[in-house]
Amino acid sequence: MNWKDYENEICDHFKNEYPDATITHNATLRGRYSFTDRQVDILIEDYIAGNRFIIIIDGKFFSKKIDVKCVESFIGMVNDIGAHKGLVITSKGYSKAAIQRAYNDPIDIELDILNFDDLDKYQSFGAFPHAGKTGVVLPAPFGWVVDAKPEDKVLCYLYQRGLSIKEAKKRFEFMYVNFWKKTNDIKTIDELIKFQNERIMASNPDAKLNIIKTINRKDAKTKIREADIPRYHGLEITGYVEFEKFIFFCVLFTTKEVRNKNLRKLEYILGKIIPLNIKFDNAKIIEKTLIELKSITNSEDRANLRLKLYKYYLEMDDLNNAINVLEEIIVDFPSHYLASKRLLELRKEENNDFALRKELDRYFKLDPKNPTIYNDIIEIFHYDIKYFYDFLIKKVEEFEDKHVLANIYYYLSQISPDNFEAIDFLDKTRKLFEEIFTKDHYIFRNIDALFKAIQESGRMADSNLDDKN
Repeated sequence: MNWKDYENEICDHFKNEYPDATITHNATLRGRYSFTDRQVDILIEDYIAGNRFIIIIDGKFFSKKIDVKCVESFIGMVNDIGAHKGLVITSKGYSKAAIQRAYNDPIDIELDILNFDDLDKYQSFGAFPHAGKTGVVLPAPFGWVVDAKPEDKVLCYLYQRGLSIKEAKKRFEFMYVNFWKKTNDIKTIDELIKFQNERIMASNPDAKLNIIKTINRKDAKTKIREADIPRYHGLEITGYVEFEKFIFFCVLFTTKEVRNKNLRKLEYILGKIIPLNIKFDNAKIIEKTLIELKSITNSEDRANLRLKLYKYYLEMDDLNNAINVLEEIIVDFPSHYLASKRLLELRKEENNDFALRKELDRYFKLDPKNPTIYNDIIEIFHYDIKYFYDFLIKKVEEFEDKHVLANIYYYLSQISPDNFEAIDFLDKTRKLFEEIFTKDHYIFRNIDALFKAIQESGRMADSNLDDKN
C-alpha cells in the first residue's frame, strides 16, 4: 500500500460514516490568518441544526511515529482554517508527547492509528457477537478492529488495528463486549449498574465511581459508568444500551492520557449497535449428528459428538434435549467436567429448584478440594450468590475433611454479606489450612490479602455511615 491507497482507504471509510455529508479528497481552503491556500487530505462538511460543521483529516503515511511538532503543525492548520474538529491518522502511531499536546489543546484534535497491512485474519471492521438468539450488529470504531476469537469469557474484543489482544492489554487500551439477559431482579441499566458497583466496591473499596453524560438514542436507554480503580493502570469505563430483552454493555480499559479519544470510540459503539434476534435451524445437522453417533463406539468420541449436539439444541432454545444430551454424557462419564458444568448452567436457567439443588450437589462433590469447582459455581451463580452461600452453609455440617472445610470457609468469607462473619470464616480457614500446609504456602498470602480487603471494606462502610450521620 502506498500513500495514495492509504488516503483512499481513509476517504472511503468516512464516506460510509457520513453518507449525508460532503466529503472532498485533497481539498484546498483559504487560511483565516495566513491568507494562503491550505491543502487538506480529507474535508468533511456537514450541517447540524442549520449550522455548517467542518472536520479536516490529515493522513500521515510515515515510517515512524508522528511527533509533537507534527501535531502542533496540524493544530495550527485547524485553527487557521476554522475547522471544528481535526483528526490525524497515522500508519505507525504517535509519541507520548504528541498525545499530550493533542489532548491538552482547546481545539478538538484526535489522533488515531490506521494500519491496514498488519491486520490478522481473525480481525474485522465489524462483527455479529451473539449469545444464543441474542445478538447485535457491532461496527468497529475508526482505527480499531473486532477480535471475533476472544480468549476469555467475553463475546468479543475491540482494540487498535495492527495489535494483538495481548499487546492491547499490555497497553491498557482495549474493550470487550457482553450481554446481560434481563431477569426479575435486574431488568434495567440502573439495577445492573447498582449490582456491578457493589461488586466493584467489595473488592476495590477505594474505587471512585461516577456516571458520565453520554449520547441519547431514540430507540433505547444509554448510560456510561466510569470506575477509577487505583490498582489499575488507568480507567474502566462501561457503556450500556438497554434493549427490550437484554442489556448490551461494552467495557473500555484506557489510560487517562487517551481517555477522551477512547471515550468517543465507546460512544460511537453505543450509538451504532443494532439489536438482533438470531434464529437457528439446526434440524438437518442434528439429524446428521444423531446418525453419526450410532456408528461410534468409543466413549470419548461419543461424548465429544454429544457436546456438539448440546450446542445445536441450545442454539434452538431446545433446553430439554440439551439437558438430555448432557445427562447422557454423564451416564458414560460421571466425572466429565465440561458436561457437568454445562448441565449446572442449564439447571440454573430452569424453574426447578429440586433439579438445580441436586445438580449443584453432584457438581460440588466432583472435587470439593479443588478451588476451580468453587470459582465456577460463583461464576454460574454470579447474580444469585446468596443461593450458593446458603448451599455452602449447609455443607459445613456434611463434611469432616479439614481440606474441604477449609475451602468451604474460605469461599464463604468471600461471598458473605457481613464483614464480621466473613472475618470469622477467614479465621477458621487459616486454622484448618495451618494443619494441612506449611506456612510458606501461597494460600496464606491469599488469606492475608482477603483479610485486608474485608477490613478496608468495613472501614469504607463505617466511613459512609459517619458521613450520613
